[in-house]
Amino acid sequence: MEQILRREAVFQKINRVFMPVFTLIHIIWGFYFVWLGQPYYYILCFCAPLFLALPYGLFRLVHLRISHQVNLVIYLFVVLAYSIGLIAKAYSLVPYYDKVAHCLSGTFCTLLALLLFYLIKP
Repeated sequence: MEQILRREAVFQKINRVFMPVFTLIHIIWGFYFVWLGQPYYYILCFCAPLFLALPYGLFRLVHLRISHQVNLVIYLFVVLAYSIGLIAKAYSLVPYYDKVAHCLSGTFCTLLALLLFYLIKP
């Protein structure tokens, strides 16, 4: 149990660095798209930090304690699917990127659903 708590503390520190960096990158990226005159992309960039609240909302919804390890996995998936895939246009520029992202999203949702099942099961 002590090892799990230490690992959670490490991931909490990682998230404390990741979240402001993620937000800063997307705000800078958003102003770049404002400069280019592409409103679709700057709206996507300015809305991206809203994803940082998603894990906290999910944990609160099912009345669980925050898991910083799960949060980081969710954040990394958001970076792959939303930031790189949608904003950086990897879905149209990189062949089969959408297939990889959809495969990861299915796997990721299955793992989260399995965790939720074990919590609700008793």
